[in-house]
Amino acid sequence: MKLLSIHSFPKAIMHIDADSFFASVESAKNPMLRGKPVITGHERGIATSMSKEAKALGITRGMPVFQIKKNFPEAIIVASDYEAYAMYSKRMFDIVRRYTDVVEEYSIDECFADLTGYRRVNNMTYEEILKRIQGEIEKELNISVSLGCAPTKVLAKVGSKWGKPHGLTMIPGKLAHQYLSKIPINNIWGVGPSSSSLLLGKKIKTAYDFAILPEEKLRSFAHAPLVDIWNELNCRQVLFLNQDTEKLPKSISRTLSFVGKTKKEELFAELTRNIENACISARRHKLAPKLITWFLKTSEFQFQSHDIKLDRPTNIPTIILDLVWKQFEATDMAGKKYRTSGVIFTNLYKEEYIQNDLFGLDNKITKQEGLFKIVDELGQKYGRHIVQLASGINAHKNDALTRQEGRIQIKFFIKLKKTGKELSVPYLGETV
Repeated sequence: MKLLSIHSFPKAIMHIDADSFFASVESAKNPMLRGKPVITGHERGIATSMSKEAKALGITRGMPVFQIKKNFPEAIIVASDYEAYAMYSKRMFDIVRRYTDVVEEYSIDECFADLTGYRRVNNMTYEEILKRIQGEIEKELNISVSLGCAPTKVLAKVGSKWGKPHGLTMIPGKLAHQYLSKIPINNIWGVGPSSSSLLLGKKIKTAYDFAILPEEKLRSFAHAPLVDIWNELNCRQVLFLNQDTEKLPKSISRTLSFVGKTKKEELFAELTRNIENACISARRHKLAPKLITWFLKTSEFQFQSHDIKLDRPTNIPTIILDLVWKQFEATDMAGKKYRTSGVIFTNLYKEEYIQNDLFGLDNKITKQEGLFKIVDELGQKYGRHIVQLASGINAHKNDALTRQEGRIQIKFFIKLKKTGKELSVPYLGETV
């Protein structure tokens, strides 16, 4: 086989991937669950994460909960605890940052880190650094992670998947060909179904087959992202770590706990306040989410949880509340007393990179962006929440919620702090 590089680690890029992250966190929280077939996702009705014991039974991601209960009565199905997952994620990445300052938080359970030059700083080899990180995460958090280290991000991803679960794989550049010859091309990070079909149609079956293609031939049919992957497989770094992740969040979450409530109007008020706060944070960072997760939790830790995928990312609360209300209104909450509400924004996009959609949502968003720019300016000058959405005021004022034709009508509630007067200003033309 042809060598892809004569060097071992011209760069040392680590990828860390938590094993069955949600299920692992549940077992870490409750040691009684360790070694048992644990599944998360009860509140959504489908399995979202499975422990290795659950996977051994044949339970797969997305399998309906009713089917699991019927076919696998020994399985333990729990509701997702998003607050705990976010906390464990932060602690995991904090451990990585003990050994390098260059960290890209790729998702809630994955990150890349550049270890180049940190052998001398830590007085360890690259492999010793990985072993130390893996051991400290296991000892301090009681969760398992798999790690890979290689000259590029794509090869590091190969390494973290190689020995899963609880694997640690070093892929020096001069041995990369040995690993890639055993990996189907569709298992390479970044090679989607359409690219995979294109390459298979050209008799390119493995990652090694792809890596040894002559560049001229590759460029005759491949788009730019595929060329980047080809370079990375050949140990040439072209996908650099996103340094913005050191300053910008990968997710934005807000939760509020309160005295047990059963009325939908009061619960939606609490949820509105969370969404309002999350949007303020998103606008401050100039980010907009494409995936919204909102939830309510009872004192018995029962969840009502829903996801909303947006066609176009937005940080405008009235747009998000319109979609949340449709789900919220249709949710059966009878007989339950809730004490916590929360929202999580993920799949965050920088505002300047958001492309217009083709379905008319942009016009609606554009009209309100100017309005909320003024709201943010007032907040900076007079204090946060000097301008509030009426549907959220009920979290503190019982009489502020109004309805029109079964939907919540948005009003802005302005409290003039200097005079002590309160002013309710209707928001023209929009209801959610």
